[in-house]
Amino acid sequence: MTKRTLKSLVPRLTKYVILTTPCTQVLATLGESVEALQQPSMRTVAVVPQLVAAVERGRPGYGVHARTYLDGGHLGYAIEAHGAIIAIGWMFVNTGDTTVRVKRRFPVPPQSALFHAAWVHPHHRGKGLQRVLLYHRARLLSRHHGNSLRIITYVETRNQPSLRNLSKSGFELDGRLWSLQVWRFCLSWRKRARSH
Repeated sequence: MTKRTLKSLVPRLTKYVILTTPCTQVLATLGESVEALQQPSMRTVAVVPQLVAAVERGRPGYGVHARTYLDGGHLGYAIEAHGAIIAIGWMFVNTGDTTVRVKRRFPVPPQSALFHAAWVHPHHRGKGLQRVLLYHRARLLSRHHGNSLRIITYVETRNQPSLRNLSKSGFELDGRLWSLQVWRFCLSWRKRARSH
């Protein structure tokens, strides 16, 4: 057995905060501010198979994840500056009638979109790029599916910068999710937030 295989056999418990918002809330909250955040040297692009190599250059080791997301029907947006990918965010849209699990642990209810796997290059953090990606994904969602879909996201509890950013962008607490993973097996359970 390899060291990596042995490490995967150690149970790993991850805690997430579940946040949701209507698509229209993200558009209304971020609309005007996003234009001011984008610099002339930056452009927002859809992630397509031809862009996977650029994703790999921007975040080494991530190209295989990008390919997996694309093959699974996920839509990605990236911010490119001077030929390099400096930020990326993905979404999975469930327009069906049943809940779908993404990455074996994240339930995506019917008529919802999961925003996930967001990343900003360390040299560009704190510049509002994640808000730009939130806005562009919400705009794409609105354009292709109308404004009736809800956006859901799962953020690790220790990721306070993302939690603050999403709260400022109109997301509200919907509950918590715990995920226990051992090798390729994953068990997850959730607790809904209390109503006011």
